[in-house]
Amino acid sequence: MKSIRTLIFFCVMFLSFSATAQTEHLKFLGIPLDGTLKEFHKSLVSNIPSLRPFSVLGSEKLKFDKFSYKLTGSQSYMLTLFEHNNSIHVKKNQKTGKTYEVRAIFYPSLSSESEAKEIWDKMTKQLMETYGKDESLVKYRQDKDNDRQTIIFTVLGTNGKEIGTIKAEYFVHTATSGVSSGSFSGTNSSFGVGTSSSLGTTGSTIGTQVSVGTVSGSNFSTTTSTTSTTYNINLTYTDQANAPQDASAGL
Repeated sequence: MKSIRTLIFFCVMFLSFSATAQTEHLKFLGIPLDGTLKEFHKSLVSNIPSLRPFSVLGSEKLKFDKFSYKLTGSQSYMLTLFEHNNSIHVKKNQKTGKTYEVRAIFYPSLSSESEAKEIWDKMTKQLMETYGKDESLVKYRQDKDNDRQTIIFTVLGTNGKEIGTIKAEYFVHTATSGVSSGSFSGTNSSFGVGTSSSLGTTGSTIGTQVSVGTVSGSNFSTTTSTTSTTYNINLTYTDQANAPQDASAGL
């Protein structure tokens, strides 16, 4: 009886290990979204020669950013995608420590609508050819004013089950800034003559008091405003197996 229980135990353990080993993960440029951030960092550096450091100091070395890891649980890089610079931000699941998301942000934002549309069309066409052959796995959203478009691709593994999502976003951002100026001008004048009278044991004083005053002025201001428009494209890969429960790729 004991030997049977032991056999059952080892069978269960074997099946558990097999299921874990067969877990599929979403890939970013051929690299599975799995493992710790440090492990994913090593894979990126080893497999993507064009990867560059994301640093305001202009560092030329691709080092693992311990400060960013402790502060935000993420790593950032620069990479050229679709012939344009992108900032790449990799996030970990704070509970498990596993890598689960990569977000590519076209950086800096595009100032030309025609250029943005060209990149967007090229990118979504490639995504459609790879992940959109089954229309039921693609969700669309487009605002009426055409200022924001979102496409979400559900990615299936070799067993036909969902392993993650790829979310493409295009949106227009318009900002208005203004400079105000103003001044005050006016006049203030007064004139007065005073008199008073008093009687005492040693003498007397007699006088008169009159006061006249005028105040006039004007206050005005002018505002000069400028409007700038940028065209933004984001691409987010989210692995389902490692993602936090509250992570969502909803429209």
